[in-house]
Amino acid sequence: MANLEPCNHAQDETAKDVVGSLRGGLGLDMLEPDGDTTARPGQPGGETLVLDAVQSALRLRKDLTNLVLKQLDAVARGGYRAIDWWLICALHSTSMAKAKPKVTKLVTSKAAKQQLTPQLLRAAVVGHGAALRPYYATHLELAGQLLRATDATARQLGRSLYVMLLQEFGESYDRQELIGCLLTHVGSGNEPEVDAALQALVELSTEHTAALSQFSAFLTGVLDHLDALTLLQARLVFDLFARLACDAPDASRLPDELAIIIRKQLTNANVKYKRLGVLGGCCLLSRIGARRDGSGAECTETERAESSRAGEEAGGPQPMDAPRIEQAREMLELMLKNSTAADGSRGCALPSPPSLQPHPPHPPPPNPPTPQTYP
Repeated sequence: MANLEPCNHAQDETAKDVVGSLRGGLGLDMLEPDGDTTARPGQPGGETLVLDAVQSALRLRKDLTNLVLKQLDAVARGGYRAIDWWLICALHSTSMAKAKPKVTKLVTSKAAKQQLTPQLLRAAVVGHGAALRPYYATHLELAGQLLRATDATARQLGRSLYVMLLQEFGESYDRQELIGCLLTHVGSGNEPEVDAALQALVELSTEHTAALSQFSAFLTGVLDHLDALTLLQARLVFDLFARLACDAPDASRLPDELAIIIRKQLTNANVKYKRLGVLGGCCLLSRIGARRDGSGAECTETERAESSRAGEEAGGPQPMDAPRIEQAREMLELMLKNSTAADGSRGCALPSPPSLQPHPPHPPPPNPPTPQTYP
């Protein structure tokens, strides 16, 4: 393990060597994970000890913040390591109020330049929740700053970080705080920020359906403000709730509540609400009709092909269960009855143009960098 004592005596002329030695000697793969308590029962692991030592050095030497920031800012493209994210978190958590914006600026700038990537953050966060527990609020703040960034790549990194945090920190109060942060973004009124927050929620509903469904009561308030959203945002909202209603194992009353809201919008005389109802109906139908396995998870293409072959051997395709067929039929009839081509509402039922399609969870960069491993 690298010796952190030189941090307390670093000067401008030696800062580069000290920080370089610190980064080079602290690969995360070299540390004892905090989850491994067999070696030293009841004692903190190597990860916690390293973070505590770094934080203590930064608190002892206030000027060390600028020295470390300067060196991190000078790291060449492709040179960032997972330990750098730990240093950034330690800098942010120990910095005075005037210095925090400098840390935030570094994060958003490097994210926009794709020097801080989802892969790097995953290596730094996932699997290290015990050591990073004291920095959970710091992670939420940095994720929020990224989601508010003007650059789309930085916002994508913020979305990814929110998903990682929900995956890594499983306590109910941690996840509730995270959902609250995303709902704050949704209510910000800043269109790119709202888009990114809703895309993050849809991604969570896809990858962590059961975990997110526990907070559906907090999320339903978004449905009361659909008229203030763009069509893309409304589609994302309906996609979110359709997934929670149809895919979550304990959806409770959410399917009925969602169907009632869609019916009210479809029967509304105002064309704006009628269009929202058609969008909502399409999202709900897409989830009702999704082929599923017995566990509630969506089937893969291979599983779908096997299911189709099995159905053919049995004399025909495997149908949906009767309740879902009836639910789909009623919704489709209601959509056709209340939407018309004259007012444009029926057009919302057609295949969506690119401007109305939700963005994929992690769109690849134009020029993907060479795959790297992060120690």
